[in-house]
Amino acid sequence: MNDLKPIIEKQVGKTEENKSNTEANKETKQKKDKEEPGPRFSEDTVFIDVRGYEEAERDGTLPNSLTAQCDNSHDVKECVDKGLTKGAVPQDPKTAPPLVVYCRSGKRAQRFADELKRRGYKNITVG
Repeated sequence: MNDLKPIIEKQVGKTEENKSNTEANKETKQKKDKEEPGPRFSEDTVFIDVRGYEEAERDGTLPNSLTAQCDNSHDVKECVDKGLTKGAVPQDPKTAPPLVVYCRSGKRAQRFADELKRRGYKNITVG
């Protein structure tokens, strides 16, 4: 039994060390859980929903997002013009805040963002 004593003490020490690490990991996770999840955006970021009216009604919208209501049949230039007219897109590309453009799959949002870039807008994220 005396031969096993160092082995047992070593194993018990590892177990105590593992418990300590586990508790530290739990504390770290709890701190992370209290933080806001997901990416961080500045307060002036404008979220532009380019989904059609029916999609937005069915699936819901992000709070405070603006909508350009582009269905799949819309020409992207027409859709951006519609967004500008409705006030969903800031008028001046030089002073525009960061923009996040989103739709269901991301395809319309990407086309919309590409058109905004052609018109001089910068700092655009497709969501």
